[in-house]
Amino acid sequence: MVQKQTVPSATLQKARKANATGVEQYERWDIDEAIKSLNEAIRLAPEEPQYHLNLARALARYGDFDAARRALGSYIRYEKDNELAERFEQLFGEGMD
Repeated sequence: MVQKQTVPSATLQKARKANATGVEQYERWDIDEAIKSLNEAIRLAPEEPQYHLNLARALARYGDFDAARRALGSYIRYEKDNELAERFEQLFGEGMD
């Protein structure tokens, strides 16, 4: 199990903003910028699973499937909803076959 680190609230706010910006950029197909923003969100709050999932989506859209798989692996590592993480892990495993 991953040990939870305490992140200051100001840092969490910056991470949320970077994630939201990254999602908006992703939706506009500004993928290079989305990847930068989502990586910034992860740098600020590395244990937030949704940021890793959003990054995986952006990397897949960019065509960097190896990096997308690594980001998805990080999502699975940090996701607290075991049922949801197991579903992604099953999909992740099937995609590797």
